[in-house]
Amino acid sequence: MSPGEQLIDIVHIDDVVEAYMLAAQQLLNDGAVKNEVYSVSSQQPIPLKELASIIEKIMDIPLQVNWGGRPYHPREIMIPWNKGVTVPKWKPKITLVEGIKRLICLNGNLYLKISITLPVLNKEATIVPLIAELHRAVSEYKNAELRIIFDGCYDQNRICGEAIFSDRSSGLQYCL
Repeated sequence: MSPGEQLIDIVHIDDVVEAYMLAAQQLLNDGAVKNEVYSVSSQQPIPLKELASIIEKIMDIPLQVNWGGRPYHPREIMIPWNKGVTVPKWKPKITLVEGIKRLICLNGNLYLKISITLPVLNKEATIVPLIAELHRAVSEYKNAELRIIFDGCYDQNRICGEAIFSDRSSGLQYCL
């Protein structure tokens, strides 16, 4: 990843839709509005690195980011476009933190969903260690869900999977 100093301006989609609706109403109701250039902005751009830090705090997990692992691209945008005026009578209502929480939370709990399909090519000897490793990785995240969907064949993969998933204490869900 780059050093993460480029600024990013994030607006929740509900606020973006409201801004577009207000702009459209003004255009329809006031024929005198012409050639206006509007901007939909939080007016609070933050560095990409700070955004990652906010996500880490909300999710209570460290993100594995190698800041500075690659240089900036020659034409990398460092500052978002900010030439337009804000749509009259509009301002964002949903904060960045609230928007991120809405994105990754369900009923107040973090909800990370990982779906994995194990293809026919997995041999019985590899499926058990594979599931164990996936379970270990997912267990590091609070309230994560691991669903493994078997391919539908009736070989030893299915038998191994059913045995692993018969233990409901693991928190894993078995789906056919």
